Amino acid sequence: IQHSQEDAEHVTLASGDLPSIQRWFTEHGMKGNFDLPVALSNQSVHGCRMVDWKGQKVGVICVMLNGKNHTDLFVMDRTQFRNFNPSATPRFDQVDDVATATWNRGDKIYLLAGKVPRETMLKFL
Repeated sequence: IQHSQEDAEHVTLASGDLPSIQRWFTEHGMKGNFDLPVALSNQSVHGCRMVDWKGQKVGVICVMLNGKNHTDLFVMDRTQFRNFNPSATPRFDQVDDVATATWNRGDKIYLLAGKVPRETMLKFL
């Protein structure tokens, strides 16, 4: 979650186009075949970057819920995180003032994090 709160180098690729982000993930060693809920995939994105999480590559997409609520969507290959297996139904948590949701879909694990009310997140998952 600390990666969600970093301001420096928030995105490496500035793009509002999800197919471009998927290609960028593939070019940087991660399968770009992520599958987002329709309501979430219809939100504006500002770009992406890669972070290292426990020695594994994790893609981060900057998503603006409702066009104004900054959240970060962490996208991970399930095969790289065998001990972390959230259900297909999103699980919501609160860490200080950051709301999170985790779920899996296909061969990916997703974690959405942002300083937004849980109710806002619910609308898109």
